[in-house]
Amino acid sequence: MGTLKKLEKEAEAIKEQLVDIEAKENDIKAKRQDARTMIDDAYANPDNYLSQQIDGIIDGINDLRGKVDNLNDKADKIEQDVDKRIEELKDLLAKHNTTKALDKDINDLLAKFKDDLAGLKEIIGKLPEQIQKLLETLAEMKKGSVPDESADYWEERKDIDRWIDLLEKQQAALKQIAAQYEEKEKKFKTLSADAKKHTEPANLEQVRDELKKESDDTAALLDKTYDC
Repeated sequence: MGTLKKLEKEAEAIKEQLVDIEAKENDIKAKRQDARTMIDDAYANPDNYLSQQIDGIIDGINDLRGKVDNLNDKADKIEQDVDKRIEELKDLLAKHNTTKALDKDINDLLAKFKDDLAGLKEIIGKLPEQIQKLLETLAEMKKGSVPDESADYWEERKDIDRWIDLLEKQQAALKQIAAQYEEKEKKFKTLSADAKKHTEPANLEQVRDELKKESDDTAALLDKTYDC
């Protein structure tokens, strides 16, 4: 929030300038009233004033005009500064709102990504062992399906071969999924760190977009694992 602090400091400076201008305007108004009184008196009683005094009144009026012009210039500059600060404050607020929305999107995506990774980890931690046990059981059954009709599993021999083939394919697929899981886990850690590191909306948008892609890929991978 460094920009906000800067704007607050500048606003205080502008406030002080406005107070100074107001004091000078009041002083000019008082002197202008004095000048009007002298002018009215000079018109009413010209014999009471020397030419030098008249010149002094004119010089005083010109000096007041100069001060008024100077104050007007300062007021115009302050108005421009205020407009600039307002636009900067609008930009800061818009940036804050954008960042807040992006943070929410990123946190939601990270939570889903994390849940899907946990689901993958649980499956690839249990299923390979279960498949291996089934393959060992089927291997024993296959031995018991020969040599002829007297074998215990003679009638299931074709199914046994089909089951073994299916489980071996699932076993190979799970190995590939396990490798992909490791890559996704690394990506999750990298994107989590990036989300904490960046504060600019453009960078956060990039993190969000990449995170969405990785999260969607992981969800698809989880669905694929359920199909094994």
